[in-house]
Amino acid sequence: MPRAAIALLLAAAVLPVAGACGPPVFEGAYHPRPSHSGAALYDPLGDSVSFIRMMIDHGRRKEVERRYWAKLARAPEDASARLLYALTLEDGPESRRLIDAALELEPDLYWAHVLKGELLARAKAFPEALASFERALSINGNVADAHLGMARVYRGTGRIDDARDIYRELAISHPENATIFVEEGDLARGLGEKGAAMEAYRRTVAIDPERYTALLALAELSLDAGDRDRALEYAERAAEVNPSSLSAHLIRARLFAELKLGPQSISAYEKALRADPKAIAADAALAYEIGMARGPWYTARDDWGTAVDAYLAAATARPDEPAAWKGLGRARVGTEDLSGALDAYARALALAPGDKDAARAHDDLLARIGAGAGHHGGKTDTEVVASVRASVQKCFEKALYYFPSLAGTIAVKIAVDPAGKVTAATIAADTVANPEVAACARFQLLGAVFPAGGAAERTIDFKLGKASPAPAPKK
Repeated sequence: MPRAAIALLLAAAVLPVAGACGPPVFEGAYHPRPSHSGAALYDPLGDSVSFIRMMIDHGRRKEVERRYWAKLARAPEDASARLLYALTLEDGPESRRLIDAALELEPDLYWAHVLKGELLARAKAFPEALASFERALSINGNVADAHLGMARVYRGTGRIDDARDIYRELAISHPENATIFVEEGDLARGLGEKGAAMEAYRRTVAIDPERYTALLALAELSLDAGDRDRALEYAERAAEVNPSSLSAHLIRARLFAELKLGPQSISAYEKALRADPKAIAADAALAYEIGMARGPWYTARDDWGTAVDAYLAAATARPDEPAAWKGLGRARVGTEDLSGALDAYARALALAPGDKDAARAHDDLLARIGAGAGHHGGKTDTEVVASVRASVQKCFEKALYYFPSLAGTIAVKIAVDPAGKVTAATIAADTVANPEVAACARFQLLGAVFPAGGAAERTIDFKLGKASPAPAPKK
Protein backbone atom coordinates (compact mmCIF):
# COMPACT_ATOMS: atom_id res chain seq x y z
CA MET A 1 0.00 0.00 0.00
CA PRO A 2 1.32 3.46 -0.79
CA ARG A 3 3.04 5.60 1.62
CA ALA A 4 3.47 9.32 1.96
CA ALA A 5 0.31 10.41 3.63
CA ILE A 6 1.12 11.18 7.13
CA ALA A 7 4.26 13.15 7.24
CA LEU A 8 2.57 16.41 6.43
CA LEU A 9 0.79 16.36 9.68
CA LEU A 10 4.02 15.22 11.22
CA ALA A 11 5.83 18.18 9.76
CA ALA A 12 3.14 20.51 11.03
CA ALA A 13 3.68 19.55 14.66
CA VAL A 14 7.13 20.25 16.01
CA LEU A 15 7.36 19.16 19.61
CA PRO A 16 9.08 21.38 22.17
CA VAL A 17 12.43 20.36 23.54
CA ALA A 18 12.02 18.95 27.02
CA GLY A 19 13.96 20.31 29.95
CA ALA A 20 17.07 18.73 31.32
CA CYS A 21 15.40 17.19 34.34
CA GLY A 22 15.09 13.52 33.51
CA PRO A 23 12.59 12.97 30.69
CA PRO A 24 11.19 9.47 30.30
CA VAL A 25 13.43 7.03 28.46
CA PHE A 26 11.85 4.10 26.72
CA GLU A 27 13.26 0.62 26.53
CA GLY A 28 15.19 -0.03 23.41
CA ALA A 29 17.18 2.43 21.36
CA TYR A 30 16.94 3.63 17.81
CA HIS A 31 17.89 0.63 15.67
CA PRO A 32 16.67 0.72 12.06
CA ARG A 33 18.91 2.63 9.73
CA PRO A 34 17.11 3.90 6.62
CA SER A 35 18.72 3.09 3.34
CA HIS A 36 18.01 3.07 -0.35
CA SER A 37 18.65 -0.63 -0.56
CA GLY A 38 15.64 -2.34 -1.97
CA ALA A 39 14.43 0.58 -4.08
CA ALA A 40 10.96 1.77 -3.22
CA LEU A 41 8.20 1.09 -5.66
CA TYR A 42 6.00 3.83 -7.06
CA ASP A 43 3.72 4.96 -4.29
CA PRO A 44 0.61 6.94 -5.32
CA LEU A 45 -0.49 7.33 -1.70
CA GLY A 46 2.89 8.82 -0.89
CA ASP A 47 2.52 11.26 -3.77
CA SER A 48 -0.88 12.30 -2.43
CA VAL A 49 0.61 12.89 1.00
CA SER A 50 3.37 15.03 -0.48
CA PHE A 51 0.76 17.04 -2.35
CA ILE A 52 -1.29 17.62 0.82
CA ARG A 53 1.82 18.65 2.71
CA MET A 54 2.72 21.16 0.06
CA MET A 55 -0.80 22.64 0.05
CA ILE A 56 -0.91 22.98 3.83
CA ASP A 57 2.56 24.50 3.89
CA HIS A 58 1.26 27.09 1.41
CA GLY A 59 -1.70 27.96 3.62
CA ARG A 60 -4.28 26.05 1.58
CA ARG A 61 -5.49 23.53 4.15
CA LYS A 62 -9.20 24.23 3.60
CA GLU A 63 -8.83 23.64 -0.11
CA VAL A 64 -7.33 20.17 0.27
CA GLU A 65 -9.75 19.37 3.08
CA ARG A 66 -12.67 19.96 0.71
CA ARG A 67 -11.01 18.00 -2.08
CA TYR A 68 -10.28 14.92 0.02
CA TRP A 69 -13.65 15.06 1.75
CA ALA A 70 -15.17 14.69 -1.71
CA LYS A 71 -12.91 11.70 -2.41
CA LEU A 72 -13.89 10.10 0.89
CA ALA A 73 -17.57 10.68 0.16
CA ARG A 74 -17.16 8.77 -3.10
CA ALA A 75 -15.30 5.87 -1.45
CA PRO A 76 -16.19 5.80 2.27
CA GLU A 77 -14.81 2.29 2.78
CA ASP A 78 -11.44 3.01 1.19
CA ALA A 79 -8.66 3.05 3.81
CA SER A 80 -6.45 5.41 1.81
CA ALA A 81 -9.32 7.87 1.33
CA ARG A 82 -9.91 7.92 5.08
CA LEU A 83 -6.25 8.40 5.76
CA LEU A 84 -5.76 11.24 3.32
CA TYR A 85 -8.79 13.09 4.62
CA ALA A 86 -7.51 12.64 8.19
CA LEU A 87 -4.26 14.26 7.10
CA THR A 88 -6.04 17.43 5.96
CA LEU A 89 -7.75 17.95 9.33
CA GLU A 90 -6.53 19.99 12.27
CA ASP A 91 -8.93 18.23 14.63
CA GLY A 92 -7.03 15.50 16.48
CA PRO A 93 -9.97 13.35 17.69
CA GLU A 94 -11.61 13.24 14.25
CA SER A 95 -8.28 12.43 12.60
CA ARG A 96 -7.67 9.64 15.13
CA ARG A 97 -11.12 8.16 14.46
CA LEU A 98 -10.46 8.08 10.71
CA ILE A 99 -7.01 6.58 11.16
CA ASP A 100 -8.31 3.84 13.45
CA ALA A 101 -11.01 3.10 10.87
CA ALA A 102 -8.36 2.88 8.14
CA LEU A 103 -6.32 0.44 10.25
CA GLU A 104 -9.36 -1.75 10.76
CA LEU A 105 -9.60 -2.04 6.98
CA GLU A 106 -5.83 -2.44 6.41
CA PRO A 107 -3.85 -3.28 9.57
CA ASP A 108 -0.50 -3.08 7.75
CA LEU A 109 -1.04 0.35 6.22
CA TYR A 110 2.33 2.03 6.82
CA TRP A 111 1.07 5.60 6.70
CA ALA A 112 -1.76 4.91 9.13
CA HIS A 113 0.74 3.85 11.79
CA VAL A 114 2.90 6.90 11.10
CA LEU A 115 0.04 9.36 11.36
CA LYS A 116 -1.33 7.64 14.44
CA GLY A 117 2.10 7.96 16.04
CA GLU A 118 2.22 11.63 15.19
CA LEU A 119 -1.17 12.33 16.74
CA LEU A 120 -0.18 10.43 19.86
CA ALA A 121 3.07 12.39 20.06
CA ARG A 122 1.18 15.66 19.79
CA ALA A 123 -0.96 14.49 22.71
CA LYS A 124 2.31 13.74 24.56
CA ALA A 125 1.47 10.04 24.73
CA PHE A 126 5.09 9.33 23.90
CA PRO A 127 5.39 5.59 24.67
CA GLU A 128 2.31 4.84 22.53
CA ALA A 129 3.60 7.12 19.77
CA LEU A 130 6.95 5.35 19.76
CA ALA A 131 5.19 1.99 19.47
CA SER A 132 3.24 3.24 16.43
CA PHE A 133 6.40 4.46 14.71
CA GLU A 134 8.18 1.18 15.43
CA ARG A 135 5.22 -0.68 13.94
CA ALA A 136 5.47 1.47 10.83
CA LEU A 137 9.20 0.74 10.56
CA SER A 138 8.53 -2.97 10.81
CA ILE A 139 6.36 -2.61 7.71
CA ASN A 140 8.73 -0.36 5.76
CA GLY A 141 12.05 0.84 7.13
CA ASN A 142 13.17 2.68 4.01
CA VAL A 143 10.79 5.63 4.10
CA ALA A 144 11.92 8.68 6.08
CA ASP A 145 8.64 9.60 7.74
CA ALA A 146 8.54 7.01 10.53
CA HIS A 147 12.16 7.80 11.35
CA LEU A 148 11.26 11.49 11.51
CA GLY A 149 8.37 10.65 13.81
CA MET A 150 10.72 8.84 16.16
CA ALA A 151 13.07 11.83 16.10
CA ARG A 152 10.18 14.06 17.17
CA VAL A 153 9.34 11.73 20.04
CA TYR A 154 12.98 11.78 21.13
CA ARG A 155 12.98 15.57 21.00
CA GLY A 156 9.78 15.71 23.02
CA THR A 157 11.26 13.46 25.70
CA GLY A 158 14.65 15.16 25.87
CA ARG A 159 16.63 12.51 24.00
CA ILE A 160 18.31 15.15 21.87
CA ASP A 161 21.37 13.08 20.91
CA ASP A 162 19.15 10.24 19.68
CA ALA A 163 17.15 12.70 17.59
CA ARG A 164 20.36 14.10 16.11
CA ASP A 165 21.54 10.60 15.24
CA ILE A 166 18.37 10.06 13.22
CA TYR A 167 18.74 13.38 11.39
CA ARG A 168 22.37 12.60 10.54
CA GLU A 169 21.50 9.17 9.13
CA LEU A 170 18.52 10.51 7.21
CA ALA A 171 20.64 13.30 5.72
CA ILE A 172 22.85 10.58 4.22
CA SER A 173 20.11 8.22 3.08
CA HIS A 174 17.57 10.87 1.98
CA PRO A 175 19.63 13.95 1.02
CA GLU A 176 16.81 15.43 -1.07
CA ASN A 177 14.20 15.32 1.69
CA ALA A 178 13.79 18.95 2.81
CA THR A 179 11.73 18.00 5.87
CA ILE A 180 14.80 16.42 7.47
CA PHE A 181 16.72 19.67 7.36
CA VAL A 182 13.88 21.94 8.40
CA GLU A 183 13.33 19.78 11.47
CA GLU A 184 17.05 19.72 12.17
CA GLY A 185 16.92 23.51 11.99
CA ASP A 186 13.96 23.60 14.37
CA LEU A 187 15.88 21.47 16.84
CA ALA A 188 18.99 23.67 16.66
CA ARG A 189 16.93 26.84 16.97
CA GLY A 190 15.10 25.50 20.01
CA LEU A 191 18.47 24.85 21.64
CA GLY A 192 19.69 28.38 20.85
CA GLU A 193 22.15 27.19 18.19
CA LYS A 194 21.33 29.94 15.70
CA GLY A 195 24.26 29.30 13.36
CA ALA A 196 23.43 25.61 12.99
CA ALA A 197 19.77 26.48 12.54
CA MET A 198 20.55 28.96 9.76
CA GLU A 199 22.68 26.36 7.98
CA ALA A 200 19.93 23.72 8.19
CA TYR A 201 17.24 26.12 6.97
CA ARG A 202 19.42 27.26 4.07
CA ARG A 203 19.92 23.66 3.06
CA THR A 204 16.14 23.22 3.27
CA VAL A 205 15.39 26.04 0.84
CA ALA A 206 18.20 24.89 -1.45
CA ILE A 207 16.23 21.65 -1.85
CA ASP A 208 12.77 23.22 -1.70
CA PRO A 209 12.86 26.97 -2.48
CA GLU A 210 9.20 27.30 -1.51
CA ARG A 211 9.38 25.70 1.93
CA TYR A 212 7.49 28.40 3.79
CA THR A 213 8.42 27.44 7.35
CA ALA A 214 12.13 27.52 6.53
CA LEU A 215 11.85 30.86 4.72
CA LEU A 216 10.03 32.37 7.66
CA ALA A 217 12.57 31.00 10.13
CA LEU A 218 15.41 32.43 8.01
CA ALA A 219 13.66 35.82 7.97
CA GLU A 220 13.31 35.81 11.76
CA LEU A 221 16.88 34.64 12.36
CA SER A 222 18.25 37.22 9.91
CA LEU A 223 16.28 39.93 11.70
CA ASP A 224 17.69 38.77 15.05
CA ALA A 225 21.18 38.99 13.54
CA GLY A 226 20.55 42.56 12.34
CA ASP A 227 20.66 41.63 8.66
CA ARG A 228 17.60 43.60 7.55
CA ASP A 229 18.14 43.17 3.83
CA ARG A 230 18.35 39.40 4.07
CA ALA A 231 15.42 39.30 6.52
CA LEU A 232 13.28 41.29 4.09
CA GLU A 233 14.29 39.04 1.20
CA TYR A 234 13.27 35.88 3.06
CA ALA A 235 10.07 37.48 4.38
CA GLU A 236 9.08 38.54 0.87
CA ARG A 237 9.65 35.02 -0.40
CA ALA A 238 7.65 33.54 2.51
CA ALA A 239 4.76 35.92 1.82
CA GLU A 240 4.80 34.98 -1.86
CA VAL A 241 4.64 31.28 -1.03
CA ASN A 242 1.98 31.73 1.67
CA PRO A 243 0.00 34.96 1.20
CA SER A 244 -2.03 34.14 4.32
CA SER A 245 1.07 34.17 6.54
CA LEU A 246 0.56 36.61 9.39
CA SER A 247 4.18 36.35 10.54
CA ALA A 248 5.69 37.04 7.12
CA HIS A 249 3.57 40.16 6.60
CA LEU A 250 4.39 41.46 10.09
CA ILE A 251 8.12 41.10 9.49
CA ARG A 252 7.73 42.96 6.21
CA ALA A 253 5.63 45.71 7.79
CA ARG A 254 8.13 46.34 10.59
CA LEU A 255 11.11 46.32 8.28
CA PHE A 256 9.44 48.71 5.85
CA ALA A 257 8.59 51.00 8.78
CA GLU A 258 12.24 51.02 9.89
CA LEU A 259 13.27 51.91 6.34
CA LYS A 260 10.73 54.80 6.34
CA LEU A 261 8.77 53.16 3.52
CA GLY A 262 5.30 54.10 4.74
CA PRO A 263 3.15 52.86 1.83
CA GLN A 264 4.84 49.46 1.79
CA SER A 265 4.61 49.17 5.57
CA ILE A 266 0.89 49.96 5.67
CA SER A 267 0.25 47.60 2.75
CA ALA A 268 1.99 44.81 4.69
CA TYR A 269 -0.02 45.59 7.84
CA GLU A 270 -3.24 45.48 5.81
CA LYS A 271 -2.24 42.07 4.43
CA ALA A 272 -1.50 40.89 7.97
CA LEU A 273 -4.99 41.99 9.03
CA ARG A 274 -6.57 40.05 6.20
CA ALA A 275 -4.37 37.02 6.83
CA ASP A 276 -5.51 36.29 10.39
CA PRO A 277 -7.79 38.90 12.01
CA LYS A 278 -8.76 36.54 14.84
CA ALA A 279 -5.16 35.98 15.90
CA ILE A 280 -4.54 39.73 15.87
CA ALA A 281 -7.65 40.48 17.91
CA ALA A 282 -6.56 37.87 20.47
CA ASP A 283 -3.10 39.46 20.86
CA ALA A 284 -3.47 42.85 22.57
CA ALA A 285 0.10 43.98 21.87
CA LEU A 286 -0.17 43.10 18.20
CA ALA A 287 -3.62 44.66 17.78
CA TYR A 288 -2.32 47.86 19.38
CA GLU A 289 0.77 47.90 17.18
CA ILE A 290 -1.23 47.54 13.98
CA GLY A 291 -3.90 50.02 15.04
CA MET A 292 -1.36 52.68 15.97
CA ALA A 293 0.47 52.16 12.67
CA ARG A 294 -2.67 52.45 10.56
CA GLY A 295 -4.39 55.24 12.52
CA PRO A 296 -1.91 58.09 11.84
CA TRP A 297 -1.46 56.96 8.24
CA TYR A 298 -5.15 57.21 7.40
CA THR A 299 -5.63 60.34 9.51
CA ALA A 300 -2.95 62.10 7.46
CA ARG A 301 -4.90 61.19 4.32
CA ASP A 302 -8.29 62.27 5.68
CA ASP A 303 -9.58 58.71 5.46
CA TRP A 304 -11.45 59.25 8.68
CA GLY A 305 -13.56 56.11 8.69
CA THR A 306 -10.55 53.81 8.35
CA ALA A 307 -8.66 55.88 10.91
CA VAL A 308 -11.53 55.48 13.39
CA ASP A 309 -11.48 51.70 12.88
CA ALA A 310 -7.70 51.61 13.40
CA TYR A 311 -7.65 53.71 16.56
CA LEU A 312 -10.70 51.95 17.98
CA ALA A 313 -8.94 48.59 17.55
CA ALA A 314 -5.87 49.99 19.32
CA ALA A 315 -7.93 51.52 22.15
CA THR A 316 -9.88 48.29 22.61
CA ALA A 317 -6.66 46.29 22.79
CA ARG A 318 -4.95 48.72 25.18
CA PRO A 319 -7.63 50.80 26.92
CA ASP A 320 -5.01 52.27 29.27
CA GLU A 321 -3.07 53.93 26.43
CA PRO A 322 -4.04 57.62 26.07
CA ALA A 323 -2.50 57.92 22.59
CA ALA A 324 -5.09 55.54 21.15
CA TRP A 325 -8.01 57.51 22.65
CA LYS A 326 -6.53 60.81 21.56
CA GLY A 327 -6.11 59.54 18.00
CA LEU A 328 -9.64 58.18 18.09
CA GLY A 329 -10.94 61.58 19.16
CA ARG A 330 -9.23 63.29 16.25
CA ALA A 331 -10.54 60.72 13.76
CA ARG A 332 -14.09 60.95 15.10
CA VAL A 333 -14.06 64.70 14.68
CA GLY A 334 -13.20 64.02 11.05
CA THR A 335 -16.31 61.86 10.71
CA GLU A 336 -18.44 64.50 12.47
CA ASP A 337 -19.08 62.08 15.33
CA LEU A 338 -18.71 64.81 17.93
CA SER A 339 -20.21 62.79 20.77
CA GLY A 340 -17.80 59.94 20.17
CA ALA A 341 -14.90 62.39 19.81
CA LEU A 342 -15.74 64.08 23.10
CA ASP A 343 -15.87 60.72 24.85
CA ALA A 344 -12.52 59.65 23.36
CA TYR A 345 -10.80 62.89 24.38
CA ALA A 346 -12.28 62.58 27.88
CA ARG A 347 -10.80 59.10 28.18
CA ALA A 348 -7.43 60.35 26.95
CA LEU A 349 -7.45 63.12 29.56
CA ALA A 350 -8.44 60.72 32.32
CA LEU A 351 -5.29 58.73 31.51
CA ALA A 352 -3.05 61.73 30.78
CA PRO A 353 -4.44 64.82 32.57
CA GLY A 354 -1.46 66.93 31.53
CA ASP A 355 -1.98 66.50 27.78
CA LYS A 356 -2.60 70.09 26.70
CA ASP A 357 -3.49 69.15 23.10
CA ALA A 358 -6.16 66.71 24.24
CA ALA A 359 -7.50 69.23 26.77
CA ARG A 360 -7.70 71.94 24.11
CA ALA A 361 -9.48 69.61 21.68
CA HIS A 362 -11.89 68.55 24.41
CA ASP A 363 -12.72 72.17 25.33
CA ASP A 364 -13.13 73.11 21.67
CA LEU A 365 -15.61 70.27 21.26
CA LEU A 366 -17.58 71.35 24.32
CA ALA A 367 -17.80 74.88 22.90
CA ARG A 368 -18.79 73.55 19.51
CA ILE A 369 -21.46 71.34 20.98
CA GLY A 370 -22.76 74.19 23.13
CA ALA A 371 -22.88 76.55 20.14
CA GLY A 372 -25.03 74.06 18.26
CA ALA A 373 -27.33 73.39 21.17
CA GLY A 374 -30.02 75.89 20.28
CA HIS A 375 -32.24 73.21 18.73
CA HIS A 376 -33.41 72.38 22.25
CA GLY A 377 -33.81 76.01 23.38
CA GLY A 378 -37.18 77.62 24.00
CA LYS A 379 -38.88 74.34 24.86
CA THR A 380 -40.41 73.20 28.12
CA ASP A 381 -38.46 70.82 30.33
CA THR A 382 -40.61 67.90 29.17
CA GLU A 383 -40.11 68.83 25.52
CA VAL A 384 -36.34 69.07 25.90
CA VAL A 385 -36.15 65.64 27.53
CA ALA A 386 -38.41 64.16 24.85
CA SER A 387 -36.26 65.68 22.09
CA VAL A 388 -33.08 64.30 23.64
CA ARG A 389 -34.64 60.87 24.06
CA ALA A 390 -35.72 60.82 20.42
CA SER A 391 -32.17 61.60 19.32
CA VAL A 392 -30.70 58.91 21.59
CA GLN A 393 -33.25 56.42 20.28
CA LYS A 394 -31.97 57.04 16.76
CA CYS A 395 -28.41 56.32 17.91
CA PHE A 396 -29.65 53.16 19.61
CA GLU A 397 -31.46 51.96 16.49
CA LYS A 398 -28.34 52.46 14.43
CA ALA A 399 -26.38 50.32 16.91
CA LEU A 400 -29.24 47.81 17.00
CA TYR A 401 -28.73 47.08 13.32
CA TYR A 402 -25.25 45.70 14.10
CA PHE A 403 -26.03 44.30 17.59
CA PRO A 404 -29.63 42.97 17.48
CA SER A 405 -29.69 41.90 21.13
CA LEU A 406 -29.02 45.36 22.59
CA ALA A 407 -31.41 46.53 25.31
CA GLY A 408 -31.27 48.19 28.69
CA THR A 409 -31.16 51.54 30.45
CA ILE A 410 -28.63 54.36 30.42
CA ALA A 411 -28.73 56.90 33.24
CA VAL A 412 -26.91 60.20 32.67
CA LYS A 413 -26.23 62.62 35.51
CA ILE A 414 -26.14 66.26 34.33
CA ALA A 415 -25.35 69.65 35.80
CA VAL A 416 -27.42 72.59 34.56
CA ASP A 417 -26.38 76.24 35.02
CA PRO A 418 -28.83 79.08 35.86
CA ALA A 419 -29.32 79.84 32.14
CA GLY A 420 -30.46 76.26 31.54
CA LYS A 421 -27.30 75.11 29.73
CA VAL A 422 -25.95 71.65 30.53
CA THR A 423 -22.36 72.11 31.71
CA ALA A 424 -21.49 68.48 32.54
CA ALA A 425 -22.83 65.03 31.76
CA THR A 426 -21.57 61.71 33.13
CA ILE A 427 -22.83 58.15 32.74
CA ALA A 428 -24.27 57.10 36.10
CA ALA A 429 -25.47 53.64 35.03
CA ASP A 430 -25.45 51.69 31.80
CA THR A 431 -26.95 48.24 31.17
CA VAL A 432 -26.97 48.65 27.38
CA ALA A 433 -23.17 48.26 27.43
CA ASN A 434 -22.56 49.86 24.06
CA PRO A 435 -20.02 52.73 24.20
CA GLU A 436 -21.37 54.40 21.07
CA VAL A 437 -24.91 54.65 22.45
CA ALA A 438 -23.63 55.88 25.83
CA ALA A 439 -21.49 58.54 24.14
CA CYS A 440 -24.52 59.62 22.10
CA ALA A 441 -26.60 60.07 25.27
CA ARG A 442 -23.89 62.26 26.83
CA PHE A 443 -23.49 64.28 23.66
CA GLN A 444 -27.22 64.95 23.26
CA LEU A 445 -27.53 66.14 26.85
CA LEU A 446 -24.42 68.32 26.60
CA GLY A 447 -26.14 70.01 23.67
CA ALA A 448 -29.41 70.56 25.54
CA VAL A 449 -30.77 73.87 26.86
CA PHE A 450 -33.42 73.63 29.57
CA PRO A 451 -35.67 76.45 30.71
CA ALA A 452 -33.74 78.96 32.85
CA GLY A 453 -34.45 78.87 36.52
CA GLY A 454 -31.44 78.11 38.63
CA ALA A 455 -28.52 75.70 38.76
CA ALA A 456 -29.35 72.08 39.41
CA GLU A 457 -28.14 68.49 39.13
CA ARG A 458 -30.42 65.76 37.87
CA THR A 459 -30.33 62.30 36.34
CA ILE A 460 -32.14 61.42 33.11
CA ASP A 461 -32.87 57.79 32.23
CA PHE A 462 -33.04 56.36 28.73
CA LYS A 463 -34.90 53.05 28.55
CA LEU A 464 -33.90 51.48 25.27
CA GLY A 465 -35.27 48.39 23.60
CA LYS A 466 -36.18 46.97 20.23
CA ALA A 467 -39.48 48.59 19.23
CA SER A 468 -39.43 47.62 15.57
CA PRO A 469 -37.07 46.02 13.01
CA ALA A 470 -33.99 48.22 12.92
CA PRO A 471 -33.39 49.90 9.58
CA ALA A 472 -29.98 49.78 7.94
CA PRO A 473 -28.03 52.89 9.00
CA LYS A 474 -27.62 55.58 6.41
CA LYS A 475 -24.18 55.83 4.93
